[in-house]
Amino acid sequence: MKILITGCNGFIGKNLTDAFKKEHDIIGLGRAEISRADVREYISCDIADRQRLSECIQKYNGSIDIVIHAAAEISDDVEKLYNTNCLGTQNIADFAKTAGVSCFVYISSVPVIGIPQYVPITEKHPVKPATVYHYTKYFGEQIVQGLGACGIRYGCLRIPSPVGCGMPDNKIFSVFVKRCLENQPLQIYGNGMRVQNYLDVRDLTCAVDRFIESDANGVYNIAGNSISDMELAELCKEQLRSRSDISLLNNKTDSDSQRWIISPDAAGADFGYKPQISIEDSILSVAGQL
Repeated sequence: MKILITGCNGFIGKNLTDAFKKEHDIIGLGRAEISRADVREYISCDIADRQRLSECIQKYNGSIDIVIHAAAEISDDVEKLYNTNCLGTQNIADFAKTAGVSCFVYISSVPVIGIPQYVPITEKHPVKPATVYHYTKYFGEQIVQGLGACGIRYGCLRIPSPVGCGMPDNKIFSVFVKRCLENQPLQIYGNGMRVQNYLDVRDLTCAVDRFIESDANGVYNIAGNSISDMELAELCKEQLRSRSDISLLNNKTDSDSQRWIISPDAAGADFGYKPQISIEDSILSVAGQL
């Protein structure tokens, strides 16, 4: 199959591209002039620029089977968030309508729900985004769901914190791994009891693949493994045989009581997804790139 992957230079997009190019014909799309991903065809374009995007991809009308929309702006700039995550998503969705695409996969975010009101978190959890970024991601979901009226099968795959090879180095997961490798102290904000859910990009790749091969349609949580900040610090230290000291800053934070325990049951029932990569394996994967 021929697959268009937007955001192919980013952490998630590049991992998806590297995985799917083994069995599919991939067209990568990104803002960078030169692709970081190894693809035969690459489109350098800002998806928010509707005219430029149309000029770049009109030649693919009728030849693309699937779109995996992984491009996203993550910043505090409201205009950039709106342009990429809202206008850009609308532009990609409009292309899918005219190009004869049969399946559209949108990489969304579990935290579009806002603060968890109950666990495990299911797809029926009330949605109340707590940030502008998550508002724009939820708006993107509404755009993608509109493709159903055009006969396009869609999947809004809500993911928690993604981890793995190539992940940003400023996230708590990669910071803990790096500091353990250097035997540097691990400082935890708050009381260490906040529970986060981490999804290895290899599991995400598996979920996207299973969704594409199924006849599923709708919004799905793609869950990984849940662990508290303190447990993560201790596990990193154990797995990497580190001499790092662990300390609590004990500055009360709003997230201390948050528990991101997410149910993957709907994805399991509809297309057989179940996380396979342990947090231990993810720690070693991230350590291997440092």
